[in-house]
Amino acid sequence: MTLRVEEGTLKNYTAYLDQLERGLAPPHIFALPPWLNAWWSVFGNDKRSLVYSIWDDSRLIGLAPLMEENGKVYLIGSPDLCDYLDFVILSGMESSFFSALLPRLRADGFQEMVLHAQRPEAAVFEGLFGAEGRGETATVSFLRENCSYELNLPDSWDRYLAGLNKKQRHEVRRKLRRFKEQALSPQWAVYSDQQEIRANFPRFLELFLKNPEKADFYTDQVDRFFHALVTETSGAGLCRLGFLESDGILAAAVLYFDYGGRIYLYNSGYDSDLRHLSVGLVSKVHTIEMAIEGKQSIFDFLKGREVYKHRLGGRAVPVYKVAIKL
Repeated sequence: MTLRVEEGTLKNYTAYLDQLERGLAPPHIFALPPWLNAWWSVFGNDKRSLVYSIWDDSRLIGLAPLMEENGKVYLIGSPDLCDYLDFVILSGMESSFFSALLPRLRADGFQEMVLHAQRPEAAVFEGLFGAEGRGETATVSFLRENCSYELNLPDSWDRYLAGLNKKQRHEVRRKLRRFKEQALSPQWAVYSDQQEIRANFPRFLELFLKNPEKADFYTDQVDRFFHALVTETSGAGLCRLGFLESDGILAAAVLYFDYGGRIYLYNSGYDSDLRHLSVGLVSKVHTIEMAIEGKQSIFDFLKGREVYKHRLGGRAVPVYKVAIKL
């Protein structure tokens, strides 16, 4: 095996992943080119990209979408907007990938690589600590920086309900029934077409920003990122907007993504005047129901410890920050 490392750009990253015959599959939505391109277009101006490709002779075995900031190396993205971050590596080649990447980073003058938002199955754990991991050339530390929740989806709605505890099963049924009976002309609609999403996105934002906590988070930069993200991901067929209405009034909305058999519930909002109808929860339950009907495997509630995630069947998944002294 003869390994070599080449440095390129995000354009190279996109081009390599567009060549599906290479067998490289990004592990989640946040490693796809539309997501990284949207993030970089807003937040990359004061940073230097370091997109490395690792080759075994003529075979591409992995991609490292990295950036330099304050003398350290990070994965492109930020944990406040990208719930998970990772490399893209051929399965089984993780150890070889890192045995080539780490010396290259040292040779380029870097002393530390910091990896935020690492799931337990992230490539760095397998590459440095797995059966074939070497790990002798770097000092690695990690700490739990957050927690996400995900739900393994059954093959039917009835089986989903049966999987909830008795109290939560009763609550889900009761709240769905109450909304149907008390809401005026209740309607649930999902938009997946790019033009429809872009036309309706301002309605989502208006509801989203009614929450004061979210309004504080929503800076001008975040606004530009959200619009770039929706444009990029809807153009790639990955973005969805779910709207719950009562008497033609938008009661609740969800922004989510569909990739690799997994639904990613990214953000949501609801009309507090309709809180008594549990419209926020009802919109999420409808999204789960549609994911089951669509034969999806995982419903990912993403990061955050909101109580509803556990009540709707989600299980906790730790998310780590990994620091590698080179």
